[in-house]
Amino acid sequence: MGDLPFRQIVNELSFEEGAASADYANRMMRFLHVVLKLANAGMDKSLTVSRRLTSRTTEGGRALYEWLFDLRNRAEYHEEKSVLRSMFTKGLNTEDIFPMCDFAEEISFADDGMQLCTADYMSGLVVSYHLNLPAVSFPCDGRHCDGVYNIDIRTLRDVGGDCTLGTKPESIHTVVNLSQVNKELDRIRLESIKALMDCDSITGVFNDMLPHLEFSTKAAIQLDASDFRHDKQAFQWFCLTLFKLDYAWRQVKSGEERDFFVALNMGNRVAPTESGATRGAYSSERTFLAADGCSHECFAHCKNMFLNKRIYFEKPNSDTQRLFVGFIGGHLPIVSD
Repeated sequence: MGDLPFRQIVNELSFEEGAASADYANRMMRFLHVVLKLANAGMDKSLTVSRRLTSRTTEGGRALYEWLFDLRNRAEYHEEKSVLRSMFTKGLNTEDIFPMCDFAEEISFADDGMQLCTADYMSGLVVSYHLNLPAVSFPCDGRHCDGVYNIDIRTLRDVGGDCTLGTKPESIHTVVNLSQVNKELDRIRLESIKALMDCDSITGVFNDMLPHLEFSTKAAIQLDASDFRHDKQAFQWFCLTLFKLDYAWRQVKSGEERDFFVALNMGNRVAPTESGATRGAYSSERTFLAADGCSHECFAHCKNMFLNKRIYFEKPNSDTQRLFVGFIGGHLPIVSD
């Protein structure tokens, strides 16, 4: 579980085919847009790339490394290049996490039979398939159809001292345009929840996955309670809602959205506050301590009427702070009770 949130994996073939095009910079900006949108949903911005990617030539014959670190024209995508430099220089290398020579599998594209057994032709799509990780990629002309890559996996097995070769066809789906991102985010979130079911400390994982949230000592205890995952339907709702809270506050902090509740997009399933009577009578029940000992009043809450579950939180006054989650559980008392 230490690998969560999932790393993005670059499909080198996309860069190789797009490097000579006149709109290379625009392609890179589109790529950055997709990665940042996925990062907003809780995924890490760091990349898994091949060391050889830095030697790929770009528009005008410059290598990717030179293009990223060319500071002579500061007006040319200056801020975007800064983010890209951080992602490409701090990411893992495919050679470090996926040494093909250690696996008894040979993977090739079904349409042209190109073997991907060395780092020279390591495809982010193939790595993502083998490690069950999502991949970010642009279309590669002639290698896909509607965002689906067909591959053959040839597996070498040792059966009683005899080696047998088996082949199975598979299809790999990848993000090829921004209209597919939201669907991909939902899939990624659901896959992440399945993984969370078996982790030792949910709070520890959430501290990495949801960097824009801060959990009270009470909420941390609730998350790591032994019975928290027994009700799978409630567990899924809690996780998805926390993902949405983190995503919405990230949009506010980045300036992409001014209104937090508009960014949250939960309609009547979220209440910005409690009634005056409830705030007066039950403020102590909605006051929670942070790890530093500071107290927070959490009147805003997301609600699931069917499951009778709530997440109580405090929206910070400053967008430099994290959104404080105070309570994760059932319905706290109100005056009408």
